[in-house]
Amino acid sequence: MQVVWSAQQLTHHGTRFVRSGRIVPSPETPERAIFIRDAVVRRGHGLIEPRDLGLAPILAVHDAHFVSFLKAAHADWTA
Repeated sequence: MQVVWSAQQLTHHGTRFVRSGRIVPSPETPERAIFIRDAVVRRGHGLIEPRDLGLAPILAVHDAHFVSFLKAAHADWTA
């Protein structure tokens, strides 16, 4: 199995996370990403870099209104 991995994942260190409608500390840390990456490599899976395929594959499986919502969700939430 090929696993999509980017070093950019190491820059994501969220402070808050919404779980069951409540804001809680985020579980996402660079250390967690490294742990997961190393675990899949140890199990023999290959890593590949992500590539931008545009919106077509996303819209093939998700409703356009949902995609629009996600594009604006963070800005709307922080406003």
